[in-house]
Amino acid sequence: MIAESLLKACWSRLKHLFRCIAILVVLAATAAAQQVPAQPSSDPALRPSFEVAVIRLNRSDSPLEGFETPPGRFQAKNDSVRTLIEAAWELQKGQVVGGPAWIDVERYDIEARMTEDQYHAIENLSKRHQQHRVHLMLQSLLAERFQLRVSHHPGEMKGLALAIAKGGPKLHVSGTLEPAKPDHSVGRSFSGAMFVTKGSPLSDLADYLAMQFGRPVVNDTGLTGMYDYSLEVPYDPQSDREAGTITALEDQLGLTLKSQRIVVDTIHVEQIERPSEN
Repeated sequence: MIAESLLKACWSRLKHLFRCIAILVVLAATAAAQQVPAQPSSDPALRPSFEVAVIRLNRSDSPLEGFETPPGRFQAKNDSVRTLIEAAWELQKGQVVGGPAWIDVERYDIEARMTEDQYHAIENLSKRHQQHRVHLMLQSLLAERFQLRVSHHPGEMKGLALAIAKGGPKLHVSGTLEPAKPDHSVGRSFSGAMFVTKGSPLSDLADYLAMQFGRPVVNDTGLTGMYDYSLEVPYDPQSDREAGTITALEDQLGLTLKSQRIVVDTIHVEQIERPSEN
């Protein structure tokens, strides 16, 4: 009789414990959903698409190339298809493998536009999240107009790691009061590379440095917050650009760069066709 009473009491306590665990799981999931903004799916079937896109072969032989994302649009000028694939999947040089020779040689101009509803849905997001949505639309455009099909594989490449320098980081956390600094703006001039951002992770700085050096750069600082920071690298034709950048990183941000082998996502081009112009 006593054993039966103890068993019932234990079972009652266990049921109460299970209810508490279930409630905690629901609360944790709700809190996570509130803290992390919803990201558009990278599933090809669910990717957003531009409303309209005009693609033309560029025959100018101009050395100038690039792309930009004005509000609600994507514009590319004189870009290779490999460059467009790198942009669409937010990759760095060397991470797109394979494909016919023409994806490096032929250059294209693209003018793409999203719908007003699509733009209004992202206009209040951070610049980083807006660009990510545009990049997903570019993936759709490449799949629809260039018949692009890709596969993902891990690969190892020689790259750089962004790390904390001796003496610690010199970074301003976004949303906190920044110490007053002397105003040197009057009569000030600057010649060189400059990167200025607010409310951004250090992975954005790694991406910028990757574009400067043409090889992968990863954020190996262990710092995951959002920061307001700027980097100025003076132009000096007599010195090594990488060494000058490291000096500027250490002096201005308390960071440095280290050479190392890096495991990265690589995209293999399995199928691609020239688009029909319009």
